[in-house]
This record gives sequence, structure tokens and C-alpha cells, in this order.
Amino acid sequence: QQGVGGVRSVVLLLLTLGLVTLVVSFDVESSDTRAPFVCRTDEDCNLNGVCTGGACRCDKGWIASDCGALDVQPVRRYTGYNRTGEGTSSWGASIILDPSNKHLHHLFAAEFTGGCGLDYWSPFSRIIRAESITGPAGPYKYVQEIAGTFAHTPIVTHDILNKQWIMYHIGCPFAKPSVCSTPPISCGKGDVENGESGITVRVSSDLKTWTSAGMVWDGTTDRDSWDADVTNPSPLVLYRGNTSKLAVAYRGCPYNCRGAPERISIATAETYRGPYAQ
Repeated sequence: QQGVGGVRSVVLLLLTLGLVTLVVSFDVESSDTRAPFVCRTDEDCNLNGVCTGGACRCDKGWIASDCGALDVQPVRRYTGYNRTGEGTSSWGASIILDPSNKHLHHLFAAEFTGGCGLDYWSPFSRIIRAESITGPAGPYKYVQEIAGTFAHTPIVTHDILNKQWIMYHIGCPFAKPSVCSTPPISCGKGDVENGESGITVRVSSDLKTWTSAGMVWDGTTDRDSWDADVTNPSPLVLYRGNTSKLAVAYRGCPYNCRGAPERISIATAETYRGPYAQ
């Protein structure tokens, strides 16, 4: 029920005392008197919509007054990729429908080896591929390792013109310790602590066999650069006529990610091998 100065509702409790069940009701009044959200610029809509007349008009896939919530379907149990019952945790996922088999979905994820959890993502993370034949929600079953430790945050995109799949991720080959720990590790120039700086690319024609193109962007040792440490790549293939190029959104921060705030930027390259320019 709507009350003055807030929202009033009736709460029902079932109290079981021995063999007797009592139904107890009481009123709860909310003190939330916040005014409706009013946007002033498109940025107020979380870059997921546009501000029109003080209200956000959200892009498809986003909801809420500030377009800050994903419009997702209710989740079902026993879907996705889950090996926690075996003592194995994972992080994120990039899901691709197989172009030659409409019943097959591939999932690429970072998985932590040695029974280690998220606290030990570096250097225990590896990249795996799992498959689902029951739709994009899964469940998915582990199939193969794509890259051993240390490899993290795989994102896959498709270059239609060149008929190849391109995977971007961070990390570099590193022999994992015998116990869960976080030893110093350096992959790219911008970080010597946890190996997060440096972007590696792999390519495939069938989503199953991948060839490493090596590290294509390793950051810089310049202590004055806001993005000496380059990490968390998210690629997109851009097309113009019969040519294509790569655009990569990434997270940048100062050397060892200390000092100035982290920022998100976009760099482009004519091919996945680089060089990359903002």
C-alpha cells in the first residue's frame, strides 16, 4: 500500500510453535523519499542509452532509469560452466556459436589451476575451451586447454573477411608454483608485479585449434604514461568495403598500476599484429 512520505507494505510471517502455526501481520513503512532519477547528459545513462527530456532511453539489452542494469532472462540452475564441485574456479567467459554446427556453442574462460581461487588468478590462471550442445546457457563441459599458465581474460572476435577467429588475452608462459601463492611476475613492460600488462593474440579457423601470434602490445616503462600498463583487451573488427581493421578497448593505468586512476581507452591497428595507436 502507498503511505504518506514513503511506501507502506504489509508483511506476513508464519510462526510455527509446536503444532500451532500463527499468521502475524504488521506494517512496514519505508523512509525512501528519493526523487525520481533525472538525467542531464547521455553520460548519466551509463553510456548505454541517450538522455531525452530528463529520461534515459536505453539501448537494447539495458534497463533501469539510468540504463545501468542488464536486461537478462531469469537464470536456470545447472547451466553455465561450473567445476566448483571439483575444487576448480573460473572467471568470465566468451561464448561463440559454431558456424558449422548450430547446436554447438564454444565457451572460452579463464580457469584457475591447482585448486587455487580468484585471489591467485596470477599466476594460476589458464585459458580453456568448453562445449555446450544444449544452447548458449549450457551446461558446458570442459574440452581442452588453449593456453597454460599464465593466461587470463580471453575475448574472441570474428574477422569475416579473413575467415579467422581472433582471441585477445593477457599473460605469458609462467611455471606455476607448487602451492597457491602470488609471486612477482612480469609479462609486458608496464608491470613487474602480477603480469597483467601486455596483450597477446591467438588465431583460429575452427575455434578448436589455436596458433599464438605472440604478445602484440606490451605497454611501456615510461613512468609518466597514464597507460604504461595495458590490460583487459576487448576487440572488435571494423569493416570498410573489402578491408578490415581491429579496434581494441582496453584498461590502462600507470606503471604497476599505481598513482593516477585507471582509464578505459580504444586503440586501433590495421591487423591484429599491430602496431596499435590510440
